[in-house]
Amino acid sequence: MLPNQHEREGRWWWEDAKAKECGLHSGNVVQSAAEQAEKEAARDLWADASSAVERLTRAQLEKASASGKSGDDEKATLVALYAPWCQYSQAMEQAYEELAARYAGHPRVRVAAFRADEAEHRPFAEEALGLKTFPTVVMLPRGSKRAVKYDSEARDVESLEMFLRALGTTSE
Repeated sequence: MLPNQHEREGRWWWEDAKAKECGLHSGNVVQSAAEQAEKEAARDLWADASSAVERLTRAQLEKASASGKSGDDEKATLVALYAPWCQYSQAMEQAYEELAARYAGHPRVRVAAFRADEAEHRPFAEEALGLKTFPTVVMLPRGSKRAVKYDSEARDVESLEMFLRALGTTSE
């Protein structure tokens, strides 16, 4: 850059003088905060078919919380009750995915998620599973009708694994 030159001058001196932006970051630009919020709300967490996190239906979750059985396999189920628009739910997405990948195929534990922010699901999640804020992580132990709430704000893989070990769900 030469003295008194605009900061973008001279970067691509061989190109068109009007093109001062590389275009690499144009996908990150939004028109407004409302548009950004709409984009974030439209993207659900763990919705990708390749995700190791099992997404539960309300019927599956009701069955697991009422009977102590989370399916034919009768595994203990770690459930993240989440809202896709919640920044804290978004922040735990990657670590929870990694945890689910580590426990994929485990004989006694499954890692699942349930979207609890929808009007028809929230009262059930509040009453049956103790949902107060997003995300709330609970363990539905095998053979028990009582959900055990994960009371820590630490939602990294190691902390969640310690919770699983403390409940004795990971031993063979």
